[in-house]
Amino acid sequence: MAAQVFISYAPEDEIYRNELVKHLKLLQTSGVISIWHDRKILPGSVRDTEIDTYLNSADLILLLVSVDFINSDYCWQTEVKRAVERHTAGEAIVVPVIVRTVDWQAAPFGQLKPLPEGGKPVRTWPSTDVAMDNVVRGIRQLIEAHQRAIAERTFYEQLTLFLSDGHLSSEEREVLIQQAQEFGLTVQQAETLIAKEESQKQAYINRLEEYRNNFLKFSRKQYPKSLTPKQEEILKSQQTRWQLSSQDVESVRSQVIHLLKSEPAEPPDGPPLPPSPPPKPWWHKKTVIASTALGAIGILSLGSFWWRQPSLSQAEVCPPQFEDGLSSGEETVFSRNGAIQADLDELMPVFNAFKACNDYATAISHLNNLFADGDSAYSKDPELKIYLNNALARQAALKYEDRDPYVLAVAIPASNENSANVAQEILRGVADAQEKFNLQQGNAQGRLLEIVIADDQDNPVIAENRATQLASDGRVLGVIGHRSSKVTAAAIDKYEAANIPVISSTSTSTPLRQHENFFRTVPSDEDMSRKLVACLEDANVGNILLYYDSNDTYSNSWQESIVQLLPNSVKTVNFHTDNISASLESHSRDRGYDLAVIVPSRQYYSDALLIIEQNSLRNNNERLPLVGTDILYEEKFLKDAQQSAKGMVLVVPWFLNESSDYGRNASEEWSGDGSTISWRHATSYEAATAFVKTLQTIQTKSPQQARSDLLTNLRQVDLGPKDAAGIPLKFDGQGERLGYRAIPQGNESLEEYTREPIAFFVEVTSKEGDSANTPEDILIGVESADAQWKFSESTTCVGSAE
Repeated sequence: MAAQVFISYAPEDEIYRNELVKHLKLLQTSGVISIWHDRKILPGSVRDTEIDTYLNSADLILLLVSVDFINSDYCWQTEVKRAVERHTAGEAIVVPVIVRTVDWQAAPFGQLKPLPEGGKPVRTWPSTDVAMDNVVRGIRQLIEAHQRAIAERTFYEQLTLFLSDGHLSSEEREVLIQQAQEFGLTVQQAETLIAKEESQKQAYINRLEEYRNNFLKFSRKQYPKSLTPKQEEILKSQQTRWQLSSQDVESVRSQVIHLLKSEPAEPPDGPPLPPSPPPKPWWHKKTVIASTALGAIGILSLGSFWWRQPSLSQAEVCPPQFEDGLSSGEETVFSRNGAIQADLDELMPVFNAFKACNDYATAISHLNNLFADGDSAYSKDPELKIYLNNALARQAALKYEDRDPYVLAVAIPASNENSANVAQEILRGVADAQEKFNLQQGNAQGRLLEIVIADDQDNPVIAENRATQLASDGRVLGVIGHRSSKVTAAAIDKYEAANIPVISSTSTSTPLRQHENFFRTVPSDEDMSRKLVACLEDANVGNILLYYDSNDTYSNSWQESIVQLLPNSVKTVNFHTDNISASLESHSRDRGYDLAVIVPSRQYYSDALLIIEQNSLRNNNERLPLVGTDILYEEKFLKDAQQSAKGMVLVVPWFLNESSDYGRNASEEWSGDGSTISWRHATSYEAATAFVKTLQTIQTKSPQQARSDLLTNLRQVDLGPKDAAGIPLKFDGQGERLGYRAIPQGNESLEEYTREPIAFFVEVTSKEGDSANTPEDILIGVESADAQWKFSESTTCVGSAE
């Protein structure tokens, strides 16, 4: 059945509607969509009635956004209002198509993903055809996803009916696969859905059986008396966390009571068998210290708790099962056909073991086997390394008393295809810190560290929802994240209300320091811009051209800081409102500008590349030296910009050098698959390490008090260069990272913290002719058609314009 498309637009934009309809023609003639707009109202029909009818039945609603659309009372009060209502209710998909430049992000549909790509207005593209082609490709993807979702939902309804008894016969399976094909699904898609539902059903049955066993154990001790309030509290918590239905729980309890009435009471249990130490993980062979540390966990536990029963709170209550997008090991938060090439089927035993809650040995064994080949994709996967350590932490909690893991969360844009590589960098640093802590057996009580991974998709609305979920889980004591400043700003109030400390390793926006629960291991935009401006002044740079996005928290923060420091020397060009093509033509070195600073947002990344490319094509007397900020410091930029960025300088908060023991060790661990050891990797390691050092000072087990103590004690963190990533770490009263410098004192030097910001300058250079591997070579290297490009440390902030 064709998807119904409704086009809402202002009369002034009819030309764009006509162009869009032309480009949608192929989808229409092939029966994929049917299109309706107000020009299809027949003579004699009631206009409002017709519009309401088609608006309320549409599957996809396209809003052609412009200044006239925003100012149209009818569009705004009738069509937009109803469209957003239906989108919120899940009845339709609403897509803003930005046809002309206007401030639309504050509109009711401002949080929806726009078309064309990046929300770049159709009118600003090289041609309308190119822009509309981009729009139609996006619409085609939405329609295909929508139709697939409908098919899967319809098939799922049938599947749940067949699986009501928890088992599928071969005949039932054949019928289901035949129905799936009738719904438009492939056999493989049907098999995947069946396997997933069977796994979830079996996991539910296992949890219900575990609940039954716990209720039977309690009841035998108490029968014929009622259970104690503490026992009922434990069972209620188990029912809630495992999402067991009240009907199933009542049925199980009735069966147990009936059983107890019909059998004599059993004699008291004898002394329990001594617990066995945890199995050795795959990395126990790496060093003698690693093996000794893990062995010590078992030895100390055997000596201290030889004849003790595991506490009920550890052994019998499962950690909460998270919703999609939050995982301790129950699922992957990444798209496995994207940044990570790992087989989902191969990982299902791990995910199922976490969902079962009491089979962590299976997860550990399976991951150890996957990691056995040090050159495999699995061994370089930080998400899986975190899940291995989580399984070890939970297994220790099941086996030994007082061993509940410490729990931290890391918030990353895992499923955002534009940020997945950055998310990987952050996870590598967190995985390194977690593994180091767990190898050293935590603190004196031997509690290990568990990491919950939260996928915020780099979306402020989703991030706020993730923050609400994490704040409601009393186990989560602190959060590392989020990646971007605008996303962190959207979530920080939720954490602050729950007294949860947040250490961001990547959010640099200056206003975030206003929150008492906020810390960061990366310098703020204000600090980084002070470092850049000081360098520019030393280099006698006069007139500066500054490209920024006023609609982005990060980019705008940089702009405000630089303009405040150099009020008379900066000409700003706004990606969001200004004509970039015209700017490229009118701003060059021969017209009085000495240098251009580019601070793009993710939305205007392609515009930044255009500026860099056009600048590289100029004559020497016109070409400007270019300076970029840390957002461009990634493999993707080297791959996209290549030759055109040669000589460009970036200002970054960390750079791999000889003083960083951690950097060298991490590069050996991760660079086997071409992974990068970037500043995000290093500062994320420091964020997790700051938490770990502070967790060891917490005595209370009350979640609220633990969060409060953690927040207080973080202000006393003082990591030396060996514990940090090369540069000592200490926070000031506002949670900002202090600088560090050596002050000459005769033949020696006195090292101290200072307000002088930490920052490095790196230059885009060619690797042609390099004969040896320097630290920079293993930092980033990207093969292009004619050369390799890398970031090399620079002594100046003014790059080459030759």
